[in-house]
Amino acid sequence: MKLPDDAAAIHDSIQLVPYDAAEFIEPLESIGYSYWRGNPKPWHFYFVKGLPLAGGTGRTHHVHVYEKNRDEFRDKILFRNYLMKNLEVAQQYLQLKIELARKFPSDREAYTNGKAEFVSKVLQRAR
Repeated sequence: MKLPDDAAAIHDSIQLVPYDAAEFIEPLESIGYSYWRGNPKPWHFYFVKGLPLAGGTGRTHHVHVYEKNRDEFRDKILFRNYLMKNLEVAQQYLQLKIELARKFPSDREAYTNGKAEFVSKVLQRAR
């Protein structure tokens, strides 16, 4: 699938499930990632590269580190696999992300919330 030129507005997102998620904090911070210590989901370790509040010029990468055996991580894998098998749906998701990135360039919460219904519907189909 060829990505449109404005797909660059979408940052990279990396998802990991190690044996001990806390072991990622120091190494990722040492290479410029900001760790969200206040995350209300203690099993989801969330890191951002380029975070403006930490002196960055804009988010470029997100790293999500999950504790093993979490339903949330299994859902992410299920969603990813569905998109890989259904390129038309993947294209719709990309278009939604581009629209949301344009509409909410500095409101991460609104951007994420804007994807929720789409993701939920895809997960229902994937199950």
